[in-house]
Amino acid sequence: MTSPYDPLILTRGDTSLYRSDVLSASPGAWLTDAAIAYAFEVLAPHPKPALALVAPTIVRLVNDLQGDDPATVRAILAGSPLLTARLLLLPVNDAAAHVFGGSHWSTLLVDVLSQKFVHFDSYGGSNRMPALRLARTVAGVLGIRVPSQLPEGECVQQTNGHDCGVCVVAIAAALAQHGGEGLDVATWRPLAPDTDLGATREWLQDQLADDLANRE
Repeated sequence: MTSPYDPLILTRGDTSLYRSDVLSASPGAWLTDAAIAYAFEVLAPHPKPALALVAPTIVRLVNDLQGDDPATVRAILAGSPLLTARLLLLPVNDAAAHVFGGSHWSTLLVDVLSQKFVHFDSYGGSNRMPALRLARTVAGVLGIRVPSQLPEGECVQQTNGHDCGVCVVAIAAALAQHGGEGLDVATWRPLAPDTDLGATREWLQDQLADDLANRE
């Protein structure tokens, strides 16, 4: 049921945005799950065999199913590109399983065919353990080699406490632009060290403004 204080504002693809989600794109705000999922819908509106930007809700579901039989998890995720794409980008959240919220986002990149995992963290690798847990869970679900360690990819570092989700979107934009074909995740550097994350936030705000204007 929609709250009168946080009404449904916009729907794009499988993503519903409430007022709080739209406001989370504002300067100084922490991006919500739905805001990140919306950016993924804009960047990759049609699933491709080579690449999947996996929505935070699916990633949270996978985390919540840690320890369950992989066949059961695959049945629950039937139809998700997480099970079919060669290259997966997954937003990592530091919230514990079955807990909504968290305080930090980072990015896990998985090349399913080569069974390589790389973690990109805009805050000094602080999400290393949540990312490793997610990597091991995803590996179990997909039936690929479970990593004992998780390489940290070179990543721009945020200079505040709220741009971590924006960095996830910026990496997703770089990956969507590349397309994923022939990408070596072990050596890929999606963002220059001096990348302006504010420009990505402005892009997201512009996309939201366009969609809201077209809705009216």
